[in-house]
Amino acid sequence: MNQKKPTKHKTPNQTAVISQQSFYQGQLPPPEMMARFKEIDPSFPDRIITMAENEANNRHKNEIATHKMLIRTSYMGMIFAFLSVLIISTIVTYAFSLGFATQAATIATGVIVGIAGVFLMRKKITK
Repeated sequence: MNQKKPTKHKTPNQTAVISQQSFYQGQLPPPEMMARFKEIDPSFPDRIITMAENEANNRHKNEIATHKMLIRTSYMGMIFAFLSVLIISTIVTYAFSLGFATQAATIATGVIVGIAGVFLMRKKITK
């Protein structure tokens, strides 16, 4: 006779993982975290605060430099626009004096339309 041997049922090992995450925004961690940093190394909080101050100063310097560059770019654009209009006006006047009135009027009209278009598009973009 065939007798079956009793089988042992193995229960699988179960593992539970509990995870906790926290985050903060800004340059400085919350006071509780700073206290834990201080337990690791007493100089950590001072170094973190110094780092945050340096980062803020650097960001302010970069913002000032960016604003200065935008202002300089705007002024350079105005200067070059004025020079371009002056050169085109000279060419139109010279062409008119040589008897090319139709060509001079065409050039003048094209320049005026182009300048008006640039100013209108700039106003449209800023709104």
